[in-house]
Amino acid sequence: MRALAHCHEFPCHCCDMICASTAHWQKACGHNCIVAKELCKQKNTVSTKTVPACPNLSLSPLKCRFVLSTANTCPVRGVSTIMKTIDFRFRPNTPEIIDGIKNSTMFKAACKVIGFDARKAQPLPEIVADLDSMDVELGVITGRDCETTYGFPANNKSVLEFCKAYPKKFVGFWGIDPHKKRAALDEMEHVVKDLGMKGIAIDPYLAHIPASEARFYPIYTRCVDLGIPVFITMAPPPEVSGAILEYADPRDVDKVARDFPELCIIMSHGGYPFVNEAIYTCLRNANVYMDISEYERAPMVDVYVRAMNDMIPDKVLFASAHPFVELRDALAAYKDFPLKDDVRKKVMYENARRVLKLS
Repeated sequence: MRALAHCHEFPCHCCDMICASTAHWQKACGHNCIVAKELCKQKNTVSTKTVPACPNLSLSPLKCRFVLSTANTCPVRGVSTIMKTIDFRFRPNTPEIIDGIKNSTMFKAACKVIGFDARKAQPLPEIVADLDSMDVELGVITGRDCETTYGFPANNKSVLEFCKAYPKKFVGFWGIDPHKKRAALDEMEHVVKDLGMKGIAIDPYLAHIPASEARFYPIYTRCVDLGIPVFITMAPPPEVSGAILEYADPRDVDKVARDFPELCIIMSHGGYPFVNEAIYTCLRNANVYMDISEYERAPMVDVYVRAMNDMIPDKVLFASAHPFVELRDALAAYKDFPLKDDVRKKVMYENARRVLKLS
């Protein structure tokens, strides 16, 4: 039986199941059914002490409870009870993707450090079903091309395959290698106009140059011409050969934002460990956004949360970095964040729709 999440007009943070407060229930659901609920934590069920018939729904007590527990909308007001989510950094954990990450020349050592070998692979239809069960409406899949510096093939082909297989569930950002020069620009033109890619992804620390280095500037110019955003990967993982923190400093993104005010920029991983610099880069530049994927439980996460609530509620995008972090774990971390209700909706869904030009 599916649990009632909460009506957005009167959110319930009491428990994962139906709200235990009678008054709270009445305000959320807007009818006169007087119900006393008791959360049975051991069995993870909700037991009914007193359930009179619901006059507004003309249903028996048991049926009334079932409707409230399983509906996606408040039965009287029609208000959605589901928190819609867009995951702005998601890679399907198919066997090919898991094996590719574990055996890549860039991340092989890092995978051992972070325990990536324990990640479970799934077939794509099962992954999509899991996304649906978690009310994730859309996943943004970012490609990666660092062939020049690491000799490892780009994974863009898989991005295209996923987007073709489930075009209503996935959108793609094509990975670009700045060292490929003119060929990279021609590739951008092709994948956006012919293949339907919605953005470009770059990895300065894997290219071994900062985001403000001249070799990236033709890429930014082409993004502006094509009207697409650029995703800039920050925060190098542990033990990535050749990568240094200097290549992933948000202050370089600040320079790019200054030089390309029409370019929509997303910084990944909260620019960690440059937390304050990343926040201020988003604050002072109208065209810069960020996610904090992989660092939802890191030191200084409280600074990110405070910034979401008070400084940059329109500039943060929920992202899990799945499968480096399990999507369910990322969602659980965000559930624990003390975010204002309107901020939570923006971060989990509305900001991403704006960046992707879906609204």
